[in-house]
Amino acid sequence: MKWNLILKKISYIESTIVRHRKKTKKFNRTAAERKSLYRNLVQSLFLHERITTTEKKAKAIRPIAEKLITRGKRQDLSARRALSAFFPVDDVARKVYDDLAIRFKDRPGGYLRILKLGFRQSDGTDMAIIELVEKKKETKKALVKDKKSEKEELSTQTDKKSRKPFNKFRPGKKDKETHQKEKEVTKASYSSGQAEKIRKQGSK
Repeated sequence: MKWNLILKKISYIESTIVRHRKKTKKFNRTAAERKSLYRNLVQSLFLHERITTTEKKAKAIRPIAEKLITRGKRQDLSARRALSAFFPVDDVARKVYDDLAIRFKDRPGGYLRILKLGFRQSDGTDMAIIELVEKKKETKKALVKDKKSEKEELSTQTDKKSRKPFNKFRPGKKDKETHQKEKEVTKASYSSGQAEKIRKQGSK
């Protein structure tokens, strides 16, 4: 009983202690869970270049993502290995090293921006958009290719819609007679077979 009371007092004292000079956001998660959360958010940010999340999570991600971009700007073997060790997917590390590092070559920092969206209806948390400052510049050739591919897709869709579905139970005008003849033949064979069965049963 005494030990239970002591443990209760210790837990109460720990709960009342104020976290002075401790800036890390715990998000009600352990250290390993927080690490995986940050990794997944940064990975989706680099893949899609724009994500919506809570404001606190966006502020927690921002320094991690910016440090990774500055690491990739070194363009050496150690930077490549550090990026591939951080991200489980190789495509994201390759994009940071080959694309984002070159895109932000002349920018000394501040690669991301946070835009506030307001409150979420369910629980009232502050929502925000975190995105890259500079978007990928599309050349004229790439735009022309995209337009051509869109036109080809539309043409294929219209061709598919115009085509009539094949159904063997819906013959054309020429095949109607042959279809009816086949039906009559099957009916006759079925009736003759039943008649023979009845005869055999009667003879037994």
